[in-house]
Amino acid sequence: SSLANTRLRLGRRDEYESRLAEMQGKLERAQAVAEACHPARGAPVEFLRDFLDVTRDTVNDLLDVALRGEFRIGFSLTDSEFRVPVSKGSGRVIPDVTEASEGQLALAKTVLSLALVKQTVQAQGGYNVICFDEIDGMLQSINKSRDARHEAIMSTLLTMYSSSSSIFSR
Repeated sequence: SSLANTRLRLGRRDEYESRLAEMQGKLERAQAVAEACHPARGAPVEFLRDFLDVTRDTVNDLLDVALRGEFRIGFSLTDSEFRVPVSKGSGRVIPDVTEASEGQLALAKTVLSLALVKQTVQAQGGYNVICFDEIDGMLQSINKSRDARHEAIMSTLLTMYSSSSSIFSR
């Protein structure tokens, strides 16, 4: 009877160890899925980085048309902040585009909008109507400015518009 009782306990122990190993495997798979879906570190961040890389390249193509390489942006994305650093032709780096001049900021906003439109059109199969919310207000304030830097932006935008077919047809 004592031997049978010991065998029963050993059998139960083996069963528990087997179930424990199975549950540990499920836990590891669940943790891997949770990590892959984590909003600050997982697959969503990688998809966003890919999206931002394409957006950055399009924005810089447009900025090259307007400013001949004198102003380029990047994107810095971490789990706690999002910045748009700027490299100027002089080698100076501005930590965030919000610290650039008003004219440069307005131009960066405009080309960023155009780059996002390009990606939206390509990703969604080609809308033939796009709504720009508040971009006209930004352009109107630039146009009303008495500062020559701001007035020059309108001619820059026209140059970009005339060059956009070669950039958007890539």
